[in-house]
Amino acid sequence: MLPELWREMERLARQPRALGIMGKVPEVGQVKTRLSPPLTPEHAALLYTAFLRDAMLLGLSVPQCNVSVVLPEGNDERQLHDLAPAGVSFVQQPGNGLGEGLRGAIRLLLGHGAGSVALIGSDSPTLPEEHIEQAFDMLERDCADVVLGPAGDGGYYLIAVRADHPRLFEDITWSSELVMDQTLERAREANLRVKLIPEWYDIDDGASLHRLVADLGNDGHLAAPATRVALRTLRRLGAELPESPVPWTVLSTETPYRDRRRSLVQELLLTHCGDEAAYSYLDAPDAVWIVPVTTQGEIVLIRQYRHPVRDWVLEVPAGGLDGDSMHAAAVKELREEVGGTGGSVSYVGAFYSSSGQMTLRALVFVALGVELGESELESTELLEPVIVPAGLAFDMARRGEINDGQSALAVLFCEHAIRAWLAK
Repeated sequence: MLPELWREMERLARQPRALGIMGKVPEVGQVKTRLSPPLTPEHAALLYTAFLRDAMLLGLSVPQCNVSVVLPEGNDERQLHDLAPAGVSFVQQPGNGLGEGLRGAIRLLLGHGAGSVALIGSDSPTLPEEHIEQAFDMLERDCADVVLGPAGDGGYYLIAVRADHPRLFEDITWSSELVMDQTLERAREANLRVKLIPEWYDIDDGASLHRLVADLGNDGHLAAPATRVALRTLRRLGAELPESPVPWTVLSTETPYRDRRRSLVQELLLTHCGDEAAYSYLDAPDAVWIVPVTTQGEIVLIRQYRHPVRDWVLEVPAGGLDGDSMHAAAVKELREEVGGTGGSVSYVGAFYSSSGQMTLRALVFVALGVELGESELESTELLEPVIVPAGLAFDMARRGEINDGQSALAVLFCEHAIRAWLAK
């Protein structure tokens, strides 16, 4: 028996791992329906999009692993190409229903040459990479036949195998609290060696959404970058979400200076380790950054004098909301600073400007197919347009030649959308 186990371990070590992410195209009303309420169907679809993105990023962090998103029949993978990072492929799920779909995905990935296959859902954005790595190790080093990741609702969030075991998916009451127990029973009936990894949870109802928000607030080690951005976006859109807990307590607050654009805040804090600490920062409202692209495929930058650094700085148009919606503010800044009109103006994403020093968040827009006219500058503004080919602008952002960091990051935020538009 022992020589057979060693041969099996050597075989698995020579063959690639495959991780299948059971996903869907995030269509409104078709994904995360149990999150509505508290979310609207539109908000639920936005959040699921972030879950799927985080699942892809998680898969790419697993060593020596090929990552595929497994889509149900009829889902068009082209709708996800902009979402997927390089290195992620798409496959169509064989079979109908959850059980047939899981077994079909395993057979498909094994048929592509994988020595071991793990399947996860696309709705566990905080799942630690170590859990997936542990599952593969149990298959490859412990020679388990099946590895399961128990979920708190009685199901499982991960199943990993190194061969097709059809009995695992037969006579299961799917989407119930019996799934895990019944799967273990099927494994015993088939004389399969089973290992378990730590329990985790899916986001499929209001209670698990509350847990997600709390976990992301309490544990900075949990990644989920796309989900964090989506939750901030949903709050800005008015979604009813629980407040994120914070590790520091504010004991007192003073505002010794305030003007229409910013306030100086001085606080006394009780930190996570029980110490008191003084902290000061600028409280500044959100602002928009917009990257204009002309009909000729050029990006419009501006060179503007900035008094605090006593220098001319290369930027993109930007400005405060001043009571407008963020889209209206972006259109206004485009018109006022470079005379830009026409085309399509779309929201791309957001980032904190300097999170240790100020609350300002940059809301990034891209304007595609802009026509340039006369600018409408304020009397205190001193700037001139700088028009460069899009490819050169991306290179300038990476080299630090667009020397306003917020503008450089805004340009790179928009790179994917701009390249896709130019390719058409």
